[in-house]
Amino acid sequence: MIHEKDLSRYYDLKDNVTAPVGTRIFEEEDWNWLLTRLHDSETTALAKGASIATLAVGIQGLSCLACVWLVEKIYEDQSGSVEISLDVRQAQLKLTWKPGQLDILSFAHDLKSLGYILSPKVRTDQRQESRSLGLKLGLCAAFAMNTMLASLPPYLGMAHDYFLADTLLLVALLFSTLSLLVGGLYFIRRAWSSLQLRTIHMDLPIALGLVAAYIGSVAGWLLQRPDLIYFDFVSIFVLLMLFGRWLQESVLEHNRSRYLDRHDVRTHVKRLENDAHSLQPIELIASGQRLLISPNEMIPVASRLEFGHAVLNMQCINGEQETRELKPGELLPSGGLHCGREELVIHALESWTDSLLYRLVANRENIYKNALLDTILRYYLSTVMALALIGACIWWWNTNIVTALQVAISVLVVSCPCAIGVALPLLNEMLIVGIRRRGIYIRNEGIWNQLRRIKCLVFDKTGTLTFEKPSLNNPAILHSLDTTALSILSQMVQSSLHPLCRSLNQTLIERHHGIPRLPDIGNGIQEIPGSGLLWQRNDGLWALGKPGWQSPMSEDFELNFSCDGKVLAGFQFSEKLRESSRTLAENLIQSGYQLHILSGDREEKVRKLADDLALPRTCALARQSPDDKANWVRQQPPTTVLMVGDGLNDSLALSSASCCGVLVTDLNVLGHKADFLIMGSAMRGVADLLEFAKVRQRSVHILFIFNILYNASVVTVALFGMMNPLIAAIVMPLSSVASTLLAVLSIRGRSIL
Repeated sequence: MIHEKDLSRYYDLKDNVTAPVGTRIFEEEDWNWLLTRLHDSETTALAKGASIATLAVGIQGLSCLACVWLVEKIYEDQSGSVEISLDVRQAQLKLTWKPGQLDILSFAHDLKSLGYILSPKVRTDQRQESRSLGLKLGLCAAFAMNTMLASLPPYLGMAHDYFLADTLLLVALLFSTLSLLVGGLYFIRRAWSSLQLRTIHMDLPIALGLVAAYIGSVAGWLLQRPDLIYFDFVSIFVLLMLFGRWLQESVLEHNRSRYLDRHDVRTHVKRLENDAHSLQPIELIASGQRLLISPNEMIPVASRLEFGHAVLNMQCINGEQETRELKPGELLPSGGLHCGREELVIHALESWTDSLLYRLVANRENIYKNALLDTILRYYLSTVMALALIGACIWWWNTNIVTALQVAISVLVVSCPCAIGVALPLLNEMLIVGIRRRGIYIRNEGIWNQLRRIKCLVFDKTGTLTFEKPSLNNPAILHSLDTTALSILSQMVQSSLHPLCRSLNQTLIERHHGIPRLPDIGNGIQEIPGSGLLWQRNDGLWALGKPGWQSPMSEDFELNFSCDGKVLAGFQFSEKLRESSRTLAENLIQSGYQLHILSGDREEKVRKLADDLALPRTCALARQSPDDKANWVRQQPPTTVLMVGDGLNDSLALSSASCCGVLVTDLNVLGHKADFLIMGSAMRGVADLLEFAKVRQRSVHILFIFNILYNASVVTVALFGMMNPLIAAIVMPLSSVASTLLAVLSIRGRSIL
């Protein structure tokens, strides 16, 4: 499609890391929501007399500038299109078109064929923090420049009685005050909040230095004491700290936005009352309610089937792709995905908050708290405050109160951890960029301190170490079918949600592109639960199903394709191990980590996987329920377990682990729990992530040693009364530059970037 539409410039623009398309492009989509939104937008525009309509939707799959360019070009080719605006960070696009002229479904299908999926979910707050910090940063940069322009003449020899001296001092006071109000209050509020929670935050020493410098400067201005005036320091310090914080937040928000949840868990359900149904929020489900479940929807709560024939995919519960058939009167488990073709009427046996599915999709609590950093900050602040107080008392005793204040303020100002405040965010960003090039996206920066304690790695099997769908072992058999048989087979599997049919459909599209579509001649395609698919046509009865049903019994195949009982092709399927999983296992074992597999699948499949990865069979546990997985993780030593999974059946174990990663696949409902995301075949990047954590630890040690030596030197100078505003204004930026160079040099040569 890219070449046919002359869009090959995409390959010149694309980044090294591109999100995998996945197999969702082979599935049918329900675009009713998109048509409804289109109609509402056009109706609103016409009611206002506008000549164009506007619509905002979410989009999944944007990776880089090339993706933006490609989506824009595709939209420009649509009739009636006016303008398109994409926001990669928020994973959404805004469309503008002439009402009645845009074929929105054609646009959606073209995007989907390239791996970009439209979604009704529009994010509104993903960049709130970085945008706010960016605005503050821009304003404080202007304030700092004006403060420095007003503060520079006295340093260059301007006399205190010069006619512009007082005016320039007022200008410096004005712009340093604006810097404190616009940017400094950000750190002061966060420091105050941490004190209210009885914790010590990195923003506390920053806030103390700013407040001390500003109050001392105002006092020096009122008392006509230039040695107390630090207006330039206040503005520059606020600017540097804001830059470090903005850099940190923008990188993290960018990585969070790389993942657009595909929530197969609906926010609303259909409730049946008096033979009529209405939508209600899923949170209001109560025991005793009757619900209507459509194909490809999850069973929200444990229920009893009243009407219909349920065909449930239990992947979310036990990780297996195999389906389970249930008849009226039988119990339906919460979390089962209905793969049948007919709607089900179910009777809820529990409320939403009591269900397994609720527990699986609930948000993960933030477990990160760096006790060591809290301790260091507590002792650091106590030491600085004590030195400032002792120094002030000694100088007051020997000289006067003004000199004592100057010494105390100098100690608080020059001892601020500006080096750490700028260098650490830069170091984190370089590491995040480096690991992103390996297909790993960090969503929670607190993970770095936890990763260095990891000793045990736990993996799910299906969809994580193996591909999420079974692979067709004998695709060459498709070449034995004529064009008519291929077309019939393709149409039969396209609408089926059964895992084997989805795998077969994917193979047909990959290997036999452009199969002609035949008219629906006959009674249409029927799905017989537990058996297969039937299509009665004028040219015969076509069947795709298990051997022995509509075709002779055979132990060699899992599916037979037949016409009037004559087998035309037999298909074999098996799980396929990701090659990156094998490489990952080898690297982790060589590095001394313990590897375990927790799977809900059958024992023979789990044992085979353990053998393929050269793991002891005792390290691979089969038939594990979500609770079993979580209990196993909780029994391990605290803060030592990293869990990697991809499905809802891993959710409880992910929440129980010290840190967790989620593989981005077609059914993604765990993005809100992930500390990091693994794109496609980048499983081997997990080993790199652990190595990066060790590199970061060494770099942080270097930065802290430098910071200790720097503070010891400048505090000594301040205590001896030799620190003045000019020296502080020079030393503080130089320390930030030096620490930044240390951060870069500490990872140079380690293949980070």
